[in-house]
Amino acid sequence: MGKNSFKDWMLNEGVDIGIILLVGIILYIIWAIVCYFIRKGLIQSGIQSKQLQRQATMTTKRVGSVAMNKSKDLIRVATHDNNNDENEEKDESGKTSTVNNNNDNNETAKLSDDEKNIIAARAKTIVGVIRTIGNCAIYLIVIISIMDAVGAPTNSLLTVAALSGFAIALAVSNSITDFVSGLFILIEGSYNIGDIVTINSIFGTVERMTLRVSYVRGLDGTLYTIPNGEIRTIANHNRGVTISVTDVGITYESDIEKCMNLLNNEVSEAVSNDARLRGMLLEKPKTDGVGELAGSSVNIRFMVVSKPGLLALVKRVSNEHIHKFLRSDLAYPTMRVLNEPVDVSQS
Repeated sequence: MGKNSFKDWMLNEGVDIGIILLVGIILYIIWAIVCYFIRKGLIQSGIQSKQLQRQATMTTKRVGSVAMNKSKDLIRVATHDNNNDENEEKDESGKTSTVNNNNDNNETAKLSDDEKNIIAARAKTIVGVIRTIGNCAIYLIVIISIMDAVGAPTNSLLTVAALSGFAIALAVSNSITDFVSGLFILIEGSYNIGDIVTINSIFGTVERMTLRVSYVRGLDGTLYTIPNGEIRTIANHNRGVTISVTDVGITYESDIEKCMNLLNNEVSEAVSNDARLRGMLLEKPKTDGVGELAGSSVNIRFMVVSKPGLLALVKRVSNEHIHKFLRSDLAYPTMRVLNEPVDVSQS
C-alpha cells in the first residue's frame, strides 16, 4: 500500500471507523447511565412497595382496636351522661391518639438496613443481566458496522453468527432455562437470602442465590444446590406468620376432655412463658379439636402461631411441654408377645 493509498484509506475508511467507535463509546456510556437509573428506580420502588405493604398490614390490625376503643367510649358516655365539654375533650384526645397511631405506623413501617440491602442486591442482579445483554448488542453493532465500513462481507458473518447462536442455544438450553427462571425468581421476590423455605420438598435456609442455581442449607448442615429451572414448588416460611401444628396422639382409653384442657391451659401457658419464645408468639397456643381417629391413637391438633421463620424452634418447644404434661396419656406403638406352645405335629 503506497503513501497516497494509505492516506486515502485514512480519509475514507479510517474516518468511518473512528466515527463508529466514537458512537459505540457514546452508546456504551448512555446505556450505563440508563442502567444506573433503572437500578436506582428498582431500589426505590422496592422500598416503597415494602413500606406500603407493611403499613397497610399494621393499619388493618389497628383499625379493629380503634373501633373497639371508640365503641367503649360511646358506651361509657351513654352510661355516665357526660356533658358536651367532656365529649369535646374525648374527641380531642381521640384525634391526638389517631395522630400518634399514624406517626407510629410511619415509624414502624421503616425498613431495616438488612431489608434495604436485600432489595438493593436484587436490583443489582436484575440490572446486571439487562446491562450485559445491552452491552453485547452494542458490541455486535459496532463490529458489524466496522466490517461493513472496510468492505468485508457481513452477510456471511451474520449467517454464521445466527447458526452458531442456534447451536449454542440448543447445547445450553437447560442453562438458559435456569437463567430465565432465576431472573423471574428475583423479579417476583419468591424468596431472599436468609429465608426459611421448602423447595421441591427440600427444607432449609437460603444461603446463596445466583441466576442459575439456589443454595439451600438443610437442618443437618447439608448444602443443596438446586438449579432454578428445576424448581416447581416454593414454600416460603418467612412470609406472613408461622403456624406450628402438632397432632398429639393419645390412647383411646384417655379422657379427651381432660387432655384438651391440659393443652389449652397448662401446656399453652408453659409454651407462652418459655424464655426461648419470648416476644415471638402472636396468639395464645390452643387446640383445634380432635383432628383424626387413627389406628392406635386419638389425634388432638395443637396449634402455635408465631412470627415467621420460627417453625423448627416452636415445634421443639411445643413437643417438650406436651410430653411433660401429657406423658401418661400419650399413645405409642406397642408389641404383644404370645408365649404359647405350637403343635408341630399338625403342621
